[in-house]
Amino acid sequence: MWTLSEIVALRCTISLSPHSRPQSIRTANHYSSLASTCGSIRGHVNCRRYSSQALNPTSEIDHNETSQSTLASKRKSSVVTFKTLKKFYQKEIPITMLTAFDYATARMIGMATAPSESEKIDNGTALPSGIDVCLCGDSLANVCLGYQSTTELGLDEFVYHLKAIRRGLDSLKTELDYRIPLLIADLPFGTYEASVEQGIQTATRMVQAARVDGVKIEGGKELRPLIERLSSFGIPVIGHIGLTPQRASSLGGFKVQGHDCPTKAREIIADAIELERAGCLGIVIEAVPVELIDTLKKLLKVPLIGIGAGPQTDGQVLVTSDLVGTLASHSTHLKNLKPKFVPNFASSVKLNQHSQNPSFDLSLQIIRTYVHRVRTRQFPQIGLHTYGMKPEVLQKLNQDGWSLSLSP
Repeated sequence: MWTLSEIVALRCTISLSPHSRPQSIRTANHYSSLASTCGSIRGHVNCRRYSSQALNPTSEIDHNETSQSTLASKRKSSVVTFKTLKKFYQKEIPITMLTAFDYATARMIGMATAPSESEKIDNGTALPSGIDVCLCGDSLANVCLGYQSTTELGLDEFVYHLKAIRRGLDSLKTELDYRIPLLIADLPFGTYEASVEQGIQTATRMVQAARVDGVKIEGGKELRPLIERLSSFGIPVIGHIGLTPQRASSLGGFKVQGHDCPTKAREIIADAIELERAGCLGIVIEAVPVELIDTLKKLLKVPLIGIGAGPQTDGQVLVTSDLVGTLASHSTHLKNLKPKFVPNFASSVKLNQHSQNPSFDLSLQIIRTYVHRVRTRQFPQIGLHTYGMKPEVLQKLNQDGWSLSLSP
């Protein structure tokens, strides 16, 4: 009979290549005995059976690259922190962010760290590979659960998915050279608006249940008391302004914000300044004209992460299913409709002929292409993926001023 310690040791050894295994366990009898023993102690040892490439520790993107990364390098995984993001911001290295709503997608995002060396830009600055921030946004209500609106998402449902994402990221903490991204979670609609205390309870529950690294909150200056309290407790906060999906009804739907009204443009600027003052370590800004970003960049000292906001921002975020094309609505399929800011990288991806899971590897290559294009500021492209401000609005703002008067 095999002992528990022997089973654990054998499970580790079997993951090695055949030539590196001890001769004593490279026999059919040993494997048969091991399988039988695993079945009898399934309650004690996790004999997990992987069913897809996303659940395996390595990808078959490129046979040669994989060999170089996993066999020659053997470096341990690294963890992205807010200090990392601050360093990128100071060095003007664009930040990369994508969403994950389950275990497998979280692993795929973590595995997007390219095995090749970091690229260099003109001034010699290294461009790290991989995704910096894994965002569990409340868009999982639409993308994953099929709700009509993000406002339908319950906190219990959200935390359930958060815990799965955390397990996915934790599973990558191996000897392989992966960069484990920060895990940021939205505060869902109805979980923070009633009072500061309600918002604190929601955020602390997420930290305790899923060890989130920070929270993202949609809104402007009205959130300042909550952000200040969360920051004082050591819970990092990311703001979200411009198009805020939780408030889409009051904004007239999913439309560009601040492009046709000087007052609205000034309100967005005022909200950004208030969020920074409250303690936000970064701000997501969605669906605004590129002209607005130029002004905000001069006023803020925290990273602006754009989605449909142009290449001038300090980073980019997209919904992963939009990026890789795994979810097509009926209207999208018929009319080829998708948000203007979502790129099509699939046509430029070339899979290796040795790929054992083409579907997964295609998604992984698309994510790596996204990282490369964001780091080198090839994405988004002005005009193709961005929105402009109406000329008369821009003229009025230039004449009368961009900012509202703000009290300290």
